Amino acid sequence: MKIHLAAIILAFWGIQASAQSNSFASVVHIGGGIGYSQFGLFSKALELGSDGQFSETKVYPAYTGYFDYQMHRRFSIGVSGGYQSLQQRVDDFTYDIDGEQQTVESFYYRLNRTNAGIHFRVHYGNDDALDIYSGMKIGVSIFKLQFDVNDAALLSELENRADVALSTPSFQFILCGLRYYPVPVLGIHFELGLGAPAFVSSGISFRIPTTSTSRGSSLD
Repeated sequence: MKIHLAAIILAFWGIQASAQSNSFASVVHIGGGIGYSQFGLFSKALELGSDGQFSETKVYPAYTGYFDYQMHRRFSIGVSGGYQSLQQRVDDFTYDIDGEQQTVESFYYRLNRTNAGIHFRVHYGNDDALDIYSGMKIGVSIFKLQFDVNDAALLSELENRADVALSTPSFQFILCGLRYYPVPVLGIHFELGLGAPAFVSSGISFRIPTTSTSRGSSLD
């Protein structure tokens, strides 16, 4: 009896999913916003040892963007990424030039991170105005280190002490995301995830219908 009941439920669910798929119009979601990440908490681009100290860190917001093609009510694929930078001040930095010790009172450097990748999302619910999803992203993070110094010898010493990879693999698990469209083509989005480019982000989204079926568009 339980087996028959389960079969009936699965069959009903399949009919419902098929009906939703037939009435769904594939859409493109495009969005951008700002976010916050743990980038500034863990990033140190220099190995100072006892030759200096970090005295100030300024972390800029993560600027994020995405392109999402939703070909089915339940699934979508796209590209997304972000850009973020931090600036740190180093005080009392000491180094040697030809056996002679030199001390720099302070200098600044900036570390930039550009992140991009391919994401896969699973969508929940049937509300055309509210899109709730989760998923994951696989990509790469590219780093660029810039020193605000004019002395060539000091610049060479700092470049030798640089402790940052040019690029690293990047993964993000999207725990929960939502897009709300008060009007059919314009909305807002919020996303919570683990990994680059942001832990939490929000911004503006645009929705563009691309195809419709004989049963009509879900945006009608």
